[in-house]
Amino acid sequence: MTLTIIAINDQAEIVLVNQAAITLFRSAGVEGNPLGKSIQSFVPSLPLQQMLEDKKPQYDQELKLNGLDVVVTQVPVISNDQLVGALAIFRDKSELTSLVEQLTGARVYAETLRHQTHEFMNKLHVIMAMVHTKSYDELKEYTSYISDAYQKETGVVSRLVKDPVIAGYLMSKLSESRESGILIKLDGNHPLPPLQKMEHMDKIITILGNLLDNACDAVSEQVDGEVQLTLDYVASQLQFSVRDNGPGILLENIEEVFEQGISSKGEGHGYGLYLAKIALDELNGEWTVSSTKGNGTEFTVRVPYTGEE
Repeated sequence: MTLTIIAINDQAEIVLVNQAAITLFRSAGVEGNPLGKSIQSFVPSLPLQQMLEDKKPQYDQELKLNGLDVVVTQVPVISNDQLVGALAIFRDKSELTSLVEQLTGARVYAETLRHQTHEFMNKLHVIMAMVHTKSYDELKEYTSYISDAYQKETGVVSRLVKDPVIAGYLMSKLSESRESGILIKLDGNHPLPPLQKMEHMDKIITILGNLLDNACDAVSEQVDGEVQLTLDYVASQLQFSVRDNGPGILLENIEEVFEQGISSKGEGHGYGLYLAKIALDELNGEWTVSSTKGNGTEFTVRVPYTGEE
């Protein structure tokens, strides 16, 4: 991340500015050589002169620099117990936001790996117990079962999803639902390439994850609970649908499921679809809902998706 630095002396005159700061000022429409100029005349929106009076640092303050959103940290400069000036460090807010969202994508990936490690250890304990009790026939049957399930899930995910974060998340979700007795069927025709704009990853996971969680919750009390996820990549769009065979939603209640805190599961629930809708709006995506009481629910989603070649 590029840091821009500007410093003033005790007379509020600019005495130091790096090239990154000059570039940032130009992008905000502030031209000219700032050295020697009054900070108030050069950048009136920057309250750096206030540091000379308050002598109190301010961290990560958001402000607009001629319409450009920046995050600023300002500190007084003290030498031999005397105030000699003040220093400001800028960061472009859009660049900072992009970095945070990339780290969030890494967090999702790490959480997926954590879940898979936990699942692997559980299976390993079962295998060790069978070996210890010499239950070799049961061991053969069990290892065949988990091997077949893994190969089936891995094969369909690797065929349809080339992005490692989304693929890892789906592998974790398929495994988690299988252990809960819920079958998630995955299908599609056009493989999803790696996501180019990593800053969109967290929003896509939020939408996909909350719809899958909602569908799994809808069928959690059914013996034949089933969720169908269909993924496609068409014309730089991620298109997917999540369909369950749960109890469905009354037509007059469909809009309520997007409201914060509204849930049939009671207090403390009802935030998943609300957060998914916020993420969808931020991506300029769209979705439709089809549901009838007693015949399940289907969400169809379309969001812009810039994939790597």
